[in-house]
Amino acid sequence: MVKNRLASGLLLALVYATQAGNDSCSGDILNDSGFDLWCGEELCSWQVDKGEVRKAATWSEADPGVELVGDEVAISQRTDTRAVSCVRFDLVADIDLDATVVLEMDLFDDGVVDYSEQLPTAAWQELSYQVPMPEHYQGIRFRLRKSGPGHAVLAQIRARDESECEGTRLAQPIEPLGADCWGVEDQDLVLLHELCASGTCAVTDPAEFSPAVCSECDGPEDCDGFEVCGLESRVASFLGPYRTCVAAASRGLGELCAGDDECATGVCCGGRCADCCAADQRDCSDGSACAAGEARAPDRCGGDRASGAACLDDGDCASGACRGEGPLQVCLADGRLCEENPDCPPDGTQDEDEFGSCAPIGVLRGICD
Repeated sequence: MVKNRLASGLLLALVYATQAGNDSCSGDILNDSGFDLWCGEELCSWQVDKGEVRKAATWSEADPGVELVGDEVAISQRTDTRAVSCVRFDLVADIDLDATVVLEMDLFDDGVVDYSEQLPTAAWQELSYQVPMPEHYQGIRFRLRKSGPGHAVLAQIRARDESECEGTRLAQPIEPLGADCWGVEDQDLVLLHELCASGTCAVTDPAEFSPAVCSECDGPEDCDGFEVCGLESRVASFLGPYRTCVAAASRGLGELCAGDDECATGVCCGGRCADCCAADQRDCSDGSACAAGEARAPDRCGGDRASGAACLDDGDCASGACRGEGPLQVCLADGRLCEENPDCPPDGTQDEDEFGSCAPIGVLRGICD
C-alpha cells in the first residue's frame, strides 16, 4: 500500500514537473511574449522593478515594444518553470552606444543572479541566446536591466523550451527551503540532501507535487522538547510546503500537517488537520459519523461544539460563532495556505498556466465562542 502510494506520488510529481510553467504547444516559457498586452500604459505580465517604461513604436504599428526610460531601469517576470534543460531567449533590440542592457536569470527567484549576458549595441537587431540549465531548479525570474542615458527599446521578447543546446550547464544553485530534492533510482525515492542549503531533504507527503523538499527538520529529534517537526505551508507557488519545527497542537482544522502532534485536534488525516479520519477509521470522539472532506476541506464530526472547541465555521459551534485568525484560504492544487490566486501552483482552473485558484474553506485556527 505504501509502495503503491509512493509510486503514484512519484508519477504525479514527474508529470507536474514536466508541465509546470510551460505552454506544451508552443514551448513558450514567458507570458505576454512580444509585449503586446498592455494594461493602459503599463505592462500586464512584466513588472517594473526600477525606473520607468513606456510603450514604444517599432517597425510595425501592431507590434509595440517597450522603451526603458532613464539611467537605471529594470523589468522582470517570474515563471514557475522547473524542468527545461535548455532555455532559448529571443528578442529584437534597438540600443544606443551609451546604453547598457543586460539579460539576467535568477533561479529560485532568491535574489542571486545565475546567468547574465550584456546585449550588444543594435539597431532593430534580432538577438538570440541559448542557455543550458542546471539539472535541479524551480522557478526563473527573467530580468532586463538598463543603465546609462542612451535610448533602449526591446520588442518580440520570447523565452522558449529548447530541446537541446551546446555549452556548459549553469552551475547548480544551492536550493532554498521548499525546493525539490529528490530523484528516482530503480523506482525508489532517493533523497538528495546535498542540494539543500539546510542540508536536510525530507519527505513531505502533504506536498502532493513534491515527494521530498529541502527542510529544516526530518523528525522530532531535530526540534526542542516544546516543538514538533511539522509543516510550513505558506510558501511561494513554485516551492513546496516543507518540514520545520512548530509548536505542538498549533495547526487548526483544514491546515496541512505532517503528523498528529502538530494539530490542535490531535488528528492529521490525508495531510490535513481533521476532527477524525474516515480513511483509517479514526472515529469521532462524540460518537457522531465522520464525514469525509471535499474540495480540500478536512474530515469532520458534527456541530454543537462547546466553547473553546476547534471549529471550521459557525455551523460547528453551539454558540453559532467560530472565531479565528481570519479566513482559511487554501490552494486547490495542494491545500497550502494562500492569500490570492498567484500564490498557488497551477491546477487547470485559470486561463494563465502560471497559477491556480485560492479558495476560502472556513476560519483559520477557529475556536468556538
